[in-house]
Amino acid sequence: MITMFASALGVMMLVSPTIMNEPDTKAYETEAVVEQSHGETEHIRPLEERIDLSKSIETTEGTATGATVVLEQKSLERVKNAEKLAYEEAKRNDTTGFDLVYRAAGEKYGIPWEVLSAVHKVETGRRGNTGIASYAGATGPMQFLPSTFRRYGVDGDGDGVASINDSDDAIYSAANYLAASGGSSSIRRGLYAYNHSDAYVNKVLGVARSIGYRG
Repeated sequence: MITMFASALGVMMLVSPTIMNEPDTKAYETEAVVEQSHGETEHIRPLEERIDLSKSIETTEGTATGATVVLEQKSLERVKNAEKLAYEEAKRNDTTGFDLVYRAAGEKYGIPWEVLSAVHKVETGRRGNTGIASYAGATGPMQFLPSTFRRYGVDGDGDGVASINDSDDAIYSAANYLAASGGSSSIRRGLYAYNHSDAYVNKVLGVARSIGYRG
């Protein structure tokens, strides 16, 4: 009996000599050693110490941890920085001193900013605050009749007063008037309402096209 057991044990050792020296698999679950091409070794952190990056955004149950709020705030900061850079670039390229006002007023009322710039150019040479009056009684940077300005005048610079002689107010008011006169859908119609003259309309559109208007 003892002889048979010893013989069987000997056979097992001959067939599978590694069985007696089988490595501890648990050790491989907690720490591993990787041989790199240059012959050095690198220790990988134990599995239980590794970080599940998905949990930095939300828990396994899907509950927000607050990381997404931080990401959204950073995105908003990037947008604000981009807008600031665009504003500063536009200001540097502003050759008239009013480009930013034309753009803002045009966007608000749906009127091409180049047209507002052209109206300002044709009316008073893109001058600033002015009391220039025409023979017909029109006055200010955009040459409004006082009666028309009382109806369509708006406060463009946010100082609480709509002034016919203030450039920002006059430009916003011109955009408001052109839009109310159909300029959003037909800029020619709006301009004709502004000044009942085909020659005037063509002149304004010519100036607008010279600075990029494609309508």
